[in-house]
Amino acid sequence: MRLELPIRIRAAVPGAEFRAAAYLRAACFYQYNCTNYAQRAHLRNKTTATWESLETRVAGKDEDYRGVVVLPFIATVARQPPDSPSAQLIQELFDDLIDRSVQLPGLAHGEEELVVGSLDVNQGLSLPSEDLVGQLPHDPGCGDAAGRVAAARGRAYLSNVCVAAAARRRGVARALVAHALLEAAARGTRHAYVHVAASNAAAVRLYRAQCGFSDEQRESEGFARARRRPRRLLLHRALVTEGV
Repeated sequence: MRLELPIRIRAAVPGAEFRAAAYLRAACFYQYNCTNYAQRAHLRNKTTATWESLETRVAGKDEDYRGVVVLPFIATVARQPPDSPSAQLIQELFDDLIDRSVQLPGLAHGEEELVVGSLDVNQGLSLPSEDLVGQLPHDPGCGDAAGRVAAARGRAYLSNVCVAAAARRRGVARALVAHALLEAAARGTRHAYVHVAASNAAAVRLYRAQCGFSDEQRESEGFARARRRPRRLLLHRALVTEGV
């Protein structure tokens, strides 16, 4: 069994933590088929755009995310004492993740940290840009404004789940998701959802086998082909045991 990392997970705050999350997403979600110099330039540009987008969404200024509360989380590691079982592994992470964008000054704990994972919790009835929409808790439709707000807060979607390549398969994603679900439940979320490509076996296995999600909806092959992208699944997990 691979050694799991001693990570810290917390809600990200604007500034260095948002930028670190943005860099990680730009590095994980996009391919840069070019020279090393051009790749670094593209990565910097994508990081800046992702950072600005994250700040806009969290501030409630993104029109596409109107009515959606966006809560970003990060997972970090810090250097360990030399006799710690994870000391060498974490030193290798510091050596591998040399870009300063993922390095945080040690203001909170008196030591430098690396951001090795990130995700967003999106509280709302639907997630912009996604076609599959969660069914629980039931949308009151023509009900009063208070009812719709309650339904929106009762539903949340995980998005932008990513882990630095050097830190994968060490429990980071599982711990991030578990922490995010606890925080979401504390904020009134009753049902959590996540969209995932059906062909992404590792992600599907993570959510189903390790995080307690089950299938609620799936796109047809024809629907996905029409949109020129892989077929998507919508996975669901109830965060409460009482009736919906």
